[in-house]
Amino acid sequence: PTRRSSDLLPCRVTASGVEAGNGCYRLGINARRFALFDRFEVGGRNLVLPGADIVVEDLNGKRYYASLSRSLAVRRMVTGPLRTVVEVSGRHTAEDDTTMMAFRVRYTLTARDSACQVSYKFTNDEMPETGVKLASIRVGIPTALGDRTVKLARQSCHGADWFPRPIEVRETLELIAGKAVNEAARARYGASAEGKILIRNMGSLKENLAEYPYYLRPGNARTDMSGGLRQMYPFLGAVGEGGSLVGWFREMESHYPKALVMDRHVLTYDIWPASFGELLVRRGQSKEHDFFLDLSPRRRSFAELESRYLDHE
Repeated sequence: PTRRSSDLLPCRVTASGVEAGNGCYRLGINARRFALFDRFEVGGRNLVLPGADIVVEDLNGKRYYASLSRSLAVRRMVTGPLRTVVEVSGRHTAEDDTTMMAFRVRYTLTARDSACQVSYKFTNDEMPETGVKLASIRVGIPTALGDRTVKLARQSCHGADWFPRPIEVRETLELIAGKAVNEAARARYGASAEGKILIRNMGSLKENLAEYPYYLRPGNARTDMSGGLRQMYPFLGAVGEGGSLVGWFREMESHYPKALVMDRHVLTYDIWPASFGELLVRRGQSKEHDFFLDLSPRRRSFAELESRYLDHE
């Protein structure tokens, strides 16, 4: 039977770009100048600001931007009653028009799901046979939440009973996933000690360490094996005057190193954090990374934000 247009997720392709929606939000994707989100509308409000970009930095500090790509290929890959997939591809480009690796971004919109899945892939097709060395790769998204935001996360271990608890942070919050915390963890647990989700600035937790027995305090080798008090759940929420958001990587702990950073109103997905040293990408090598963004024009509670992450993981 012929499928009615009302049975499909709305998606419109024009010369200027793509507009797609799923009943919870509507995206605008620019075909002339790359922006991770040209628009991200929820309830008729655009919740992203100009400047959402992908930045690749080499060891000399030279930066290559997806937004400076001289040409973009935009296409609708899937349109159906449950899912729409849109793809944008181009090259990371510096201000002097030199390029560094090709990129591909896919947006997956699932019917009635308020979280948008973004899949970012880089491919090294540069000439050096030995590959290229990079300092960082990051995806930055300025949002309309406002200049001051409260960051929301869940600490995995707190108190003498080592129970999880929700936390609020009124400063920059960074969650990192990396190698084993110490050599004792590496020796005892091997690869299973890697990928722990930790808060970078433990001071943000406002822990009173005098209340803890010595064997639960930071600095104790056995406690630090698992990250101790710094252990966190792998999602990051934020609430501001302009609304709220929650973001996460798919299986962040398995694809380390990774970082989630909320600095005022800007959410950053660190594909390769600068704090982890150089990244060698061999010629012909490519890697795809999935992450999610859920925006709302209202101030959602911690439980609401956390539930969006838990529904997907």
